[in-house]
Amino acid sequence: MNAWLRPASAAVLGFLAVLFAIWALDHSIVRPAFVELEQAQALEDGRRARAAVDSELRQLGNELGDWAEWDDAYAFAANRNPAFISSNLGDWRTLEKSARLNLCFIFARDGQVLYGGAYDARRGGTVSLAAFAGEAPAVWSLLQPSAAQGQAKSGLLLSERGLLLLAARPILTTQGRGPARGLLVFGRFLDEKLLRTLVAQTQVAFDLLPASDPRLSADERGYLASLPAGEAALRPGPAGSLMVYELLSDLAGQPTALLRTPIRQEISTTARRTGQALMGTLGLLALALLLGGAWWRERVAAGRTVQVAGNSAAWSTAALVMLAGLVLTFGVFAEWRQRAEDGLARDFRSAASERAERIISTIQENLEDLDTVRRFFAGVESVSRQQFSAFVTPILEQHSFRALEWLPRVTRQQRAAHEAAARRDGLEGFQFTERDAEGRLVPAAERDEYYPVYFLEPYVGNAAALGFAPDAAHPARGAALARARDVGQLAASGRYVLVQEPASEQRFSVLVFAPVHEGSVATPVDEHVGRPLRGLVLGVMRIGEMVSDALRVSEAGQLSYRLTDLSADGEQQWLYDHPSTADFTAAVAAGLHFQRDFALADRVWRIEVAASNAFVDRHLDSIHRWIPVTGGLLTLFAALYLFALISQRQRAEALVAERTLELQASEAQSRHIVEHAPFGFHFYRLTDDGHLMLVGANPAADAILGMEHAAFVGQSLEVVFPALATTEVPVAYRHLAQSGGAQRWPVVRYRDQRIDGAFEVVAFQIVPGLIAAAFSDITERWQAEAALQDSEARYRIVSLLTGQIIYDYDCRSGAIQWAGAISGITGYRADEFAVVDLAAWVTLIHPDDRPHARALLDQAMASGTAYTVEYRLRSKDGPYRWIEHRGAFLRDPEGRAYRMVGTLQDITARQETEAALSASEQRFRSMIEHAPDGIVLFNETIIYASPAIHALLGYTPEEALGLVPEELTHPDDRPALSSLLDDLRRKPGQTMSTRYRVRHKEGSWRWLESTLSNLSDEASVGALVCNFRDITERQEAEAHLRLAAAVFQAARDAIVVTDAEWKIVAINPAFTVHAGYTEAEVRGRSPRLLWADRQPEEYFAAVLRALRQEDRWHGEFWVRCKDGERRAALASLGAVRDANGCVTHYVGVATDITALKAAEQRIEHLAYYDALTDLPNRALLAQRAEFALALAARHHGELTLLFLDLDQFKQVNDSLGHAEGDALLVQAATRLQKLTRGEDTVCRLGGDEFVLLLPDTGQEGALRVTDKLLVAFRQPFAVGGHPLRATVSIGIALYPHDGTNFAELQKNADTALYRAKQDGRNTRVFYDRKMNAATLDRLVLESELRQALASGQLRAYYQPKLRLCDGETVGAEALVRWQHPEHGLIPPGRFIPVAEGSDLIVELGAWMLTEVCRQLAAWRAARLPPLSIAVNLSARHFRQPGLADWIGEQLEANRLRPEALELELTESSLLEAGPQTAETLLALEQLGTGLAIDDFGTGYSSLSYLKRLPLTALKIDRSFVRDLVSDPDDRTIAATIVALGHGLGLKVVAEGVETAEQRSILLEQGCDLAQGYLFGPPLPPEDFAAVWLGVPSG
Repeated sequence: MNAWLRPASAAVLGFLAVLFAIWALDHSIVRPAFVELEQAQALEDGRRARAAVDSELRQLGNELGDWAEWDDAYAFAANRNPAFISSNLGDWRTLEKSARLNLCFIFARDGQVLYGGAYDARRGGTVSLAAFAGEAPAVWSLLQPSAAQGQAKSGLLLSERGLLLLAARPILTTQGRGPARGLLVFGRFLDEKLLRTLVAQTQVAFDLLPASDPRLSADERGYLASLPAGEAALRPGPAGSLMVYELLSDLAGQPTALLRTPIRQEISTTARRTGQALMGTLGLLALALLLGGAWWRERVAAGRTVQVAGNSAAWSTAALVMLAGLVLTFGVFAEWRQRAEDGLARDFRSAASERAERIISTIQENLEDLDTVRRFFAGVESVSRQQFSAFVTPILEQHSFRALEWLPRVTRQQRAAHEAAARRDGLEGFQFTERDAEGRLVPAAERDEYYPVYFLEPYVGNAAALGFAPDAAHPARGAALARARDVGQLAASGRYVLVQEPASEQRFSVLVFAPVHEGSVATPVDEHVGRPLRGLVLGVMRIGEMVSDALRVSEAGQLSYRLTDLSADGEQQWLYDHPSTADFTAAVAAGLHFQRDFALADRVWRIEVAASNAFVDRHLDSIHRWIPVTGGLLTLFAALYLFALISQRQRAEALVAERTLELQASEAQSRHIVEHAPFGFHFYRLTDDGHLMLVGANPAADAILGMEHAAFVGQSLEVVFPALATTEVPVAYRHLAQSGGAQRWPVVRYRDQRIDGAFEVVAFQIVPGLIAAAFSDITERWQAEAALQDSEARYRIVSLLTGQIIYDYDCRSGAIQWAGAISGITGYRADEFAVVDLAAWVTLIHPDDRPHARALLDQAMASGTAYTVEYRLRSKDGPYRWIEHRGAFLRDPEGRAYRMVGTLQDITARQETEAALSASEQRFRSMIEHAPDGIVLFNETIIYASPAIHALLGYTPEEALGLVPEELTHPDDRPALSSLLDDLRRKPGQTMSTRYRVRHKEGSWRWLESTLSNLSDEASVGALVCNFRDITERQEAEAHLRLAAAVFQAARDAIVVTDAEWKIVAINPAFTVHAGYTEAEVRGRSPRLLWADRQPEEYFAAVLRALRQEDRWHGEFWVRCKDGERRAALASLGAVRDANGCVTHYVGVATDITALKAAEQRIEHLAYYDALTDLPNRALLAQRAEFALALAARHHGELTLLFLDLDQFKQVNDSLGHAEGDALLVQAATRLQKLTRGEDTVCRLGGDEFVLLLPDTGQEGALRVTDKLLVAFRQPFAVGGHPLRATVSIGIALYPHDGTNFAELQKNADTALYRAKQDGRNTRVFYDRKMNAATLDRLVLESELRQALASGQLRAYYQPKLRLCDGETVGAEALVRWQHPEHGLIPPGRFIPVAEGSDLIVELGAWMLTEVCRQLAAWRAARLPPLSIAVNLSARHFRQPGLADWIGEQLEANRLRPEALELELTESSLLEAGPQTAETLLALEQLGTGLAIDDFGTGYSSLSYLKRLPLTALKIDRSFVRDLVSDPDDRTIAATIVALGHGLGLKVVAEGVETAEQRSILLEQGCDLAQGYLFGPPLPPEDFAAVWLGVPSG
C-alpha cells in the first residue's frame, strides 16, 4: 500500500467508525427516549378516550336529571296520565335528533314498566331490546339496588343492538323532594356515528369493541378476562404492534368492552428520521473532513517526493470513494423512500376513510328515508296508489333505491279482494305470484298469509315485481321478511337477485323490510306484539348503484372497493366489487388496504378499500427514485475525479522534466537563429509602470540602424526612438506585450537626427510582458514606389478633369491601358476596368450598334486614319449610355499602325435632349389635334382654330377662319370681354382667364371658360391664343351645387364626404357640433379616426363590404368625438360613382342617437337590474343560473347557490326609516360584490334578500365564501352618520347534490336559510334533505296553530306572583297552553317559536290579552280579590300602531281598571325599539297599564332605555335564580339587578324560584316579588282560583 492509499484507507475507516458511534448513540439513547415518550402519549390518548366516553355518560345523566326531577314526571308516576307521554315522548324522531335519546323507560318502585320506548332511525325506527323485554325486564335486577337507595346509576349495557350508555335516576319533584315514585332510565346507543364524533372531539383514533364484537382477536378476548377494569395497559395488538387497552365493565361490573387506542407513529417516525438525518449529516461531514485531511497530507508528501508509484493509489482511492458514496446513497434513498411510503399511507387512509364514510352515510340515509316511508304509512289510515307514488318519487330521485314497495299483509280470505282492487287500479292481470322450481313466475300457492308487492315505484322496469309474494321459505327474502315481522324493526336480506332482473345478469341487491303496525308512529317497546301488522315497506337497494351514487364525485379509477356481508355464510358474503373484481384483486396486491365494519339494519357489512396503481402513481412522491441515479452518478464522478487527479499529476511531473529539456534546446536554437538573421531584432520588456524597456538586439539590427544597441539597453522605447512617440507603434507594442498575438506594419517611415529611412516591421509576443520586433530596411523600394505613384496621379487628374476616358492600345500586343473618368462613364472601378481588352470592350457595345461601330473601327485600322463613332455602351449597373468614340493611330517608319490612342466621351445627355425635343414637338402637335378643349389664334379675326371647335361651337376649323371673336360673344358679356382683350394686347406675355357666353352655330348660347395668352412677341406665334372649353353643364351643376351646399350647411345631421380612398374632403357644421372636429382638422384624414373601440374590426370590414357590393349601408355605430366621448349614431353611407361606374366619393349622414340608446339601455337595465342596488334581479339571475347549470352539467362540474338575508333588517326600517334602510342595502350590495369573483352573480331578490350564484364552486369553496361573508358583515356599516351592525344569515344549496334545476336549488337554499335563522342568525347552513321534513313539520304545526286559534284549542294558565316579605299573592302571569285534540297538551316551547317565525305571534298575543281581560272580568263578577295579571307580548306588538287604543278598548269593554293589566316585554324588544315602539310605550303609560322587562340581564340592550322608557318593573331571569345558592356570581348579578331596579324606582320580580334557599337569598337582597314552582305551577283558571283566590274547586 503506497503513501496515498494508507491515508485514504484511514479516512474511510474513520468514517465507518463515526457512523457506528452515531448508530450506537441513536439506538441506545435517542430512540429509547422517543419510544418512552410515544408510550406515555399513547397512555394519555387512552385516558382522553375514556374521558370522552365518561363525559358522554355524564351528559346523558345531566339530561336525565332535568326529567327525573320534574313535577310532571312525578305526577305521571302516580297517575299514569297518557297526556304526559303524548306531549313529551310522543315524537321519538325529534327526541333522537334534539336530545340524542334512544331509550326511555319509566319503572314503578316495584319494577313494573310504566312506559318503555326505544328508537333508532338507523335501525328503522322503533327497536326492542331483550334486557328490557317482558313484564319483569332483566335490566331491573341491575337497577333495583340503586332505586331502593334513591341513588342515580349510570354505565354501559351490552345489548344485542350494541353498546348502550345507560343512566337511571329516581323520580322526584322539581324541588328534588321525595319519596321517589319510581325510576327513570335514559339510554343512548354508543354506535359508530357517536364514536366517530368522539374521535373527532378527542383527536384520538380509538375503537370501542364490545365483548361480542367479531373483530376481537384471540389475544384481545384474553385481555377481557385478564386486564383489571379501569386501568390502561400496553399490550400487543392484532398485528403485533403495541396498543393501549382498557377494560370497561357494565352495570353489573362484568367485562363488557375493550377500549383500544393505537400508539401514534409520529413520534417513532420522528425518532427514526432524526437518527437517520444525524447519521447522514455527521457521516458526510466526517467523510469530507477525513478525505480532505488525507488529500492534504498526500499533497504535502508529494511535494517532497520526486517519483510516485504508478496508478495503484489512484485505483484504491477511487474504489474507497465509490464504496462510501454508494453506502450514503443507499441510506438517503431508504430514508426518502420511507417518507414517500408514509405519505402515501396517510393519503390512502384519509381517502379510504372518507370514501368508506360516504358509502356508509349513503346507506344510512337510505334507511332513514325508508323509515320516513314507514312513518308515512303508520300515520295515515289509508294510502292510495297515487299518494304512494307522490310521496316516494322525490325520495327515489334523490337516493339510490332501485325501488320502494308496499307489501300489505293479506290473509287467505282477503287475497281475491286485493287482486281485484289492484286490477281496478289499472293493473291488468294482477295476481299474487311466486317462482316455480325452474325460476318462472307462476300464481302463488294457497297460504294463510301473503305479503305481495302491492305498490311499487318506479313502475317502469320493475313491473314484473308487482304481485310477487313468495312464501316464508324463500331464500334471503323470506327470512328477512319474517325477522321484520316477528321482531318489529328493520331487517335486511342477504344478497338478492331481483325478480325483474334478467337471468343473465348477476347484479345483486339487498332488500330492507320495515314493519308497519296499526297505531301511531312511535309506540312503546314490544307493543307491536299485541297490535296487528298492516304490512311492510320494502326498500330495494341495488348495491352497485348505491356505491356508484355515493362515489359519484370521487376520483375515477383511484381506489377499488369491496362490500361483503359478514352475516352471511361462505360465498354469499361477497356482494360487490368496484370497479371490478379483477381491479380490486390487483389493488389489494398493491399493499394498501383499509376496512370498516358497519351495521345495515340487523346485519353487519364490511367495506374494504384498496389503492390501485393509479392511486399509488398519483400520490407517491417519486423523488426518491432519482436518488440512486443521482447519488451513483455523483459518486462515480467523484471517484473518476480523484482517480484522474492522482494519476495525471504523477504523469504531469514526469512531463515537466522532459519538457524543460526540450525548452532549453529550443531556446539555444532560437538564439542562434536570431544572432545570424539578415533582418534586425529588438526585444522589449513591459515594466510595471507601463514602459517598454529595450532589453536586447541582434547584430543585424545594429547594422541596419547604424547604432550600438548596448548603449540603449535598459532605456524606454520613446528614448531609443523618439520619433515613434507620436505614432501608434508604442501603443500597439504594449497591447501585444499584455494580450499576445502579432502585428505587421508594411511601411514605417522614421526620421530623426540619427536615422532617416523606411522599414517593414513585424512585432509579436514571446511571453507575457516580453515582445520581439523584427524589421528590415525598405528605403530604396519605398522611394521608387512613391515616384511612380506621383506620375500616375498627375495623369489621372488630367483625364478626370476632361470627363473622358483616355485609352492607349498597343496594336501589336493587344494590350490596352485606360485612364480618366472610367467610373463616371462605365460604372467600373479603375482596377476592374484595367483587365478589359479590345474584345471585351466590343461586347459592351449595344448589339444594335455593334456592327456599325465594329465596321467603322476596322475600316479606320485598315486605313490608319482618325475616326469618330457614336454608339451605346452598357455600364456596370446595366443601363446603356451614349458614347462618342474618337481615335487616331501612331505609325512606325514603315507606315504601320502600332498604337491607337483616343478618348471616350459620354454624350448620353445630349442624345436624350435631342430625342426629347423631337418627341415633344410631335406630342404637342398630336395634343392640339386631339385636345377636347378648343384652341384658336387670333388678332382681330381668327387665324387658326383647332378641330375641337367643331364639337364645341359647331364650326369647322375652316369656317372659323376670319370670324371675329367679339361678335360671337353674348351682348351682356361683350363689354367685359372687349375690355379684357384690350388690356391683354397691351401686355405681351401675360395670361388671363374669364367666362362668357358664345353663340353656337345653331344659335344657342354656350358658356365658355377661356384662358387667353398674348404671344404676339413670339415669332413662332405672333397672335393672341385662346384655350377654351364648354362649361355650360358645369354652370348648371354649380347652381345645383350651391343649392346643395346651402342644404349641406344648414342640415342638423352630421354629413361627411370622402374621396374614393376614404380621405375626408368635406364636412358640414353639424358634424363639428356633434364630433367636435373642424374641417381643417379632419380634411385629408380617414374617417377611422371617428371609429370608437366599442365595435370590432370585423364590423368596419362588414360596412366596407356592403358599400362595395350595394353602394350603400345603413346602421348604427359608435363615434369617438374629439374630446374622447363615445356617442351612438344612426348612419347612412352611400357611394358616388362617375359616368364610368367608378367610385369617386363616399357620403355619410349620421344622426346622434346617444340619448335614445341611453334610454333603451336604461329600460333594458331596469328589466334585469335592481333599481336600488344596481345588482342583477330575479330575471337576470334565472338566465345566468340556467346557463351556469347547463355548463356544470356538460362538464360534470359543481355550482353553489347562496341565499342571504340581513338579520333584523325590519327593525332598521322601523327605527331609522326607509331611507337609512335603503342606504344599508346599497352598502351591503357593494360589500357582497367586493367579496365575490367576476364570474359570480350577486342578485337582490327584494327587500333584504340576496342570492349569490357561484359557478365551479363545491362545498369547500362555499365554506370559504360564506366564512368571508360572515366576517365581512360583522364589520359595522356607516348609515345616517353613525355605525350600524347588520349580520347576515346564509342558506347554501349545492348542484347537483341539492337540486338539478334553478327552482329546486333556490327552494332548498331558502329552506337552509330558514334553518340558519332558527339557529340564531349570523350563521350559514348547508341544505339537508331532512330539512324538508322539518319544514313540513313546522308548516303542519303552523297550520294546526291557526286552526287552534280559530277553534278554541288554546288555554290561558296562570302562575301566581307573591310578595316575598309577607307571602301575599299580588298577581299572576298568564301563560298560554295548547290542548291539542290528538297530541294532548303541547308545551309552549314547541309552538311559540313557530308563531314568532310567522304573523301568528300577533294573533296569539291579541287572543291572550282578550282572554285575560275576559277572565279578569269573570273573576271580578264573582267578587274575587282583584289581581294584576302580566301578559307577555312580542316586539311586533309594540310596533303595531294603535296598540294602546286597542288595549284601552278591551279594558273598557270588560270594565277593568288599567292597573289590572301588566305588559311584559323582553330586552330584545327594547333593542329593536324605534320611534313607533317608544310612542306606543308612552301611550300605554298614559293609559295606566304596567310595563315590565322580562328576562332582564340576558339581552344586550343599552341601560339608557331604563331611564328613557316608562317602565314599572324588572324581572330577574330564571337563569340567574337557578344557581343562586351555589354560584356567587349569580348572587352578585341578582343583587345588582335589585339595586338597579330600586334605584330607578322599579319593582323587581324574580322568576323560576323553586327552593326555600333561593327565596331567602332574594328576600335578603330586597327583591319585591317572586314566582316559581316553590309557590305553585301554572294552573288553569278554575284551579288557580281554587288554590289562590279561595274559590272551591268543582
